[in-house]
Amino acid sequence: MEETILSLAQSLCGAEDQRLPYLEALCRAAQERWSRRLKSGVSQEECREAMECASALWAAADFLESDGQGVSSFTAGELTIHERTGEDRSAMCQGMRRAAQRLMAPYAQMEDFCFREVRG
Repeated sequence: MEETILSLAQSLCGAEDQRLPYLEALCRAAQERWSRRLKSGVSQEECREAMECASALWAAADFLESDGQGVSSFTAGELTIHERTGEDRSAMCQGMRRAAQRLMAPYAQMEDFCFREVRG
């Protein structure tokens, strides 16, 4: 699973070989993050493909936001992404994280939901 996550994340963010150790650490952290949030009774094998994609999206977003070097554009297959501003990069990263959350919604507890007691 870890090799798949790294490969997907690298294709998403265009990380160069010398930056792979950093991306690999982000991938492990993202996978661990999703593993801890799995609903009771859900195993990693049950949601393997969703977890791989979600972990790769999250790690790539973290990489792109924290990468001080920046890229003006990168290509993954037939998809080319051109960066214009820091705001564009931030919006893209937020979109990647939302996509990861949608993928994992059936399997994981979401962080943005809570019950509050209301006195009547």
